[in-house]
Amino acid sequence: MRNINKIAKNNKVTYLLYAFITLLAINSAVLVYTRYTVQQISKLEDTNQEISDYLANLETQIRLSDLGLRGYLLIQEDRFLAPHFDGMENYPIWMEKLENTMADCNLINDKWAKYKEMIHAKMLEADEIVGLTKDGDIDGAMALLNKDSGMKLWEDKQAFESILFEHQDNLKADLEKSYNRVTIVNLVTGILLVLVGFPALIIAVRSLKRSDEQRELLIEELSESSKQYIFNDGETVEYHNEKEVIDKLAQDLKRASDFITSITKGDYSVRWDGLNEKNRHLNTDNLAAELVEMRDQMFEVKTQEERRIWVNEGIAILSEIIRKNHQTLTELADEFILELVKYIGANQGSIFTLKKNNNEMLEMVSCYAYSRKKYLNMEIKVGEGLVGQVFAEKETTFLKEIPEKYIKISSGLGDARPRSLVLVPLKVNENTEGVLELASFKEFDENTIDFLEKACEILASSFISVRVNEKTTALLEQQQAQTEQLRAQEEEMRQNMEEMEATQEEMMRKEQEISNLLEESRENELMLNLRIEELIEKSEANQS
Repeated sequence: MRNINKIAKNNKVTYLLYAFITLLAINSAVLVYTRYTVQQISKLEDTNQEISDYLANLETQIRLSDLGLRGYLLIQEDRFLAPHFDGMENYPIWMEKLENTMADCNLINDKWAKYKEMIHAKMLEADEIVGLTKDGDIDGAMALLNKDSGMKLWEDKQAFESILFEHQDNLKADLEKSYNRVTIVNLVTGILLVLVGFPALIIAVRSLKRSDEQRELLIEELSESSKQYIFNDGETVEYHNEKEVIDKLAQDLKRASDFITSITKGDYSVRWDGLNEKNRHLNTDNLAAELVEMRDQMFEVKTQEERRIWVNEGIAILSEIIRKNHQTLTELADEFILELVKYIGANQGSIFTLKKNNNEMLEMVSCYAYSRKKYLNMEIKVGEGLVGQVFAEKETTFLKEIPEKYIKISSGLGDARPRSLVLVPLKVNENTEGVLELASFKEFDENTIDFLEKACEILASSFISVRVNEKTTALLEQQQAQTEQLRAQEEEMRQNMEEMEATQEEMMRKEQEISNLLEESRENELMLNLRIEELIEKSEANQS
């Protein structure tokens, strides 16, 4: 720029060139701020997702504790307390993580303090119920359970989440408004660069026609500035060819304007014309590089948002299925696997879970392919085969090379091997309930696998609930049958008692009759003896 100032001193071209450089600097600054805003939006999205995950995990621990507590209260076996103890151990961890994240974002408020206090009170109440049950005070434990403090906890959670999410939405809206403003400023400065820069170059060239040497120096400086600040295609430019230099500069400015316009319209597939692998190393710190980097970041933010929405919608659909009142694991698994296969676009899926009364065998409880249920009976030993290994190791397995005879996908066109296979353990708090197996003609991406792991955690928690409900139902039916049997035995005993009482009364009556007969017989015997004595006395008297 020292050459330009020296040549164009005291000339109106200087001011136009300064205006051009100022606009270029403003445009670069706006691009930097745009990138910063995009990074802040991305960071906010990550924080929101992190807070949502922590809240979900905290709620899972509370729900598991309550589930184990109810199972223990019904059956009074210590093994049903395992979910409760897991919840008591893990909920402070998730609460601390949630509170630390919220503190970093200045989101701590009175609603959180109240919600936190209610959680502690709920868990202490659960411990008290366990203590009362162990001491044999079932009525006291039931009275505490029937207080239904969970409803109050749910209301406090709703109040806390409404304020939290409202604050986050407002913050995101402010960032998006800021981003929209800088995008508009960026577009305006880009257009001004074209409107001001091009006339400035034309005026500069015309003003310097009197001196070929000065004109060539100016053209050379303009060309080098264009390469340094706008775009360098790596090609050699003849500085004496003014038209070529000016046309190239005008073309670069138009590229920048068109590029910015496309991004503003949401076209993140737009490419910078002329930028390739050969000249990319020449464009690392200029306008072209900044715009391409901004496009990539904005595309990444959009992609992450679409993935987040897709995951949340899928979890909502599957959660709605789980919320239905399923009586058996098979009913739940059938609906779950059908909806899951359709949602992720897989071709075949199956769910395995532990066999009843046998913790060493896995059985297939549901299998769907092309939206049709497959009625298959399959049992796999824990630790054997892919399914058994995934269950034992509790880790997701993803395969692109499928064993030759492992699985076939059947369709109207015949049988074919899938291109990818994923096996996800159904686990919650390190407790594995089964294995989900999915096969597809397309490869599963990382986002889909993450979604499957979240879905399987929800399904595992539901399997625990259904198993407890099944056992509770069986115990209630057994108790009802025993009650009916006791009632029948009681009725039989009552009838026997009545018969015994009737028999006893009859025996007492007969005993009384016998007693009366004996008394009458004794009286008759006495009278007979008296009569005999009288007869003897009379006989002796007659003989005398």
